[in-house]
Amino acid sequence: MSLDSPDDDITAWLRSRPRRAAMPRADRSRPLIASTSQRRLWFDHHMRSQTTSDGGTVYHSTLALRLREEVDVTALRSALESLVARHESLRTRFALASDGILHQLVVPVAPLRLHVEDCGGDDEVRRARMAGFFAADFDLERGPLLRAGLFSLTDRDHILFLVIHHIATDGWSMDLLHQELGEFYRAGVEGRTADLPELAHQYADFAAWEQSEFKRGMFADDLTFWREQLAGAPQVLAFPTGLPGPRSVRSPQDATISRFRPPPWPRSNGPRGTARRRCSRRCWPPSRCCWRAGPGSRSRSWARSRPTAAPRRPSRSSASSSTCCRCAAGWTSPSRSPD
Repeated sequence: MSLDSPDDDITAWLRSRPRRAAMPRADRSRPLIASTSQRRLWFDHHMRSQTTSDGGTVYHSTLALRLREEVDVTALRSALESLVARHESLRTRFALASDGILHQLVVPVAPLRLHVEDCGGDDEVRRARMAGFFAADFDLERGPLLRAGLFSLTDRDHILFLVIHHIATDGWSMDLLHQELGEFYRAGVEGRTADLPELAHQYADFAAWEQSEFKRGMFADDLTFWREQLAGAPQVLAFPTGLPGPRSVRSPQDATISRFRPPPWPRSNGPRGTARRRCSRRCWPPSRCCWRAGPGSRSRSWARSRPTAAPRRPSRSSASSSTCCRCAAGWTSPSRSPD
């Protein structure tokens, strides 16, 4: 077969690699350990809640869907409950054991509280109510880690607002939740079973697999590499700034680097080099990459484009800088597909 495109080249290279064993299911009769990412987020959440003015809202992931038609609230609540039942991470709590190990506790499915609020036709009121809904703290020990609100102006103008702690989701997962929620809702309205495949694994399975791989030494080379790279690194990273700012960053709004272009990947032949260049283009679009950093900070390796940072004026809504608002007109309609 002729490999005429980079995609074919990468596919062939991946197929030539040794096939790994399938990830096993975690033993649910024993405490489920948290993943390395969850431990990091748990620590940072507690640190930020005590030291920053925003209470740690930087880790509040959001999804806002504008619904321009009548909403079946019962079907919507049922769809949300089905989503939480399907994904264990949305009904997970965290507990620190006496030996200092963080565990995740998957709780049984329970009725979900859908906050429904009529904003009286005033969009400014709706913005303010959504900002407050966004800013409310999460309790990682007690949960829940997802809250849902339906904020309405009229019978045919609503915003469904989901706020999920980042310890339970990520950007890719939010897209998936959006799609599956739409399918659950349409299925409820049409009186059928949602057409979704069974999940072979849950996040707790990955966390257990990751821990076993650490014990096997799979990531030893990675750890050695980063220990060498970060040897002698300063305690505080300092980015060059164009304007003076506060000596300490109290919230993500204190300073923003408006533009940043990372150094290009070294050009190399073969599928690995092709994959790196492709990833660099897709993951670092120059016009969309924003770094939030404290004024007066400096980077050893990434501050090559002379970025600037300046204090940012408070936004009208504290949720506006973090809310991914997707206009989903027709999303609730059984006869129309989601955007």
